[in-house]
Amino acid sequence: MSISTYIKNLGLCKKNAGHKNFYYHFLEFNVILIIVGDNMIQINYDGLWKILIDHNMKKKDLHNELNIGTGTIAKMSKGEPVSMEVLAKICYAFKCNIEDIVRFVYE
Repeated sequence: MSISTYIKNLGLCKKNAGHKNFYYHFLEFNVILIIVGDNMIQINYDGLWKILIDHNMKKKDLHNELNIGTGTIAKMSKGEPVSMEVLAKICYAFKCNIEDIVRFVYE
């Protein structure tokens, strides 16, 4: 199925990101599908959730210990994009790299 057909069939939400439009749609399991041009991308934070489990932490600990806003945590829980500043703060706290906490899944 072409990207334009996919966008039309799903009735995707449209946002303007600078000079390009991108579309997104909520999928099952709190994953978002982002379409930029002809590319489909899912944002996946499973690495972060595994790190939290390994450190015996919960999502609320990100707020309490790293001062990350609850809205930002909710965005990550839904697979939505967050700022590079937030990702850097998490990486610094856990002494890891960005690819350890977030990854893009290309369709």
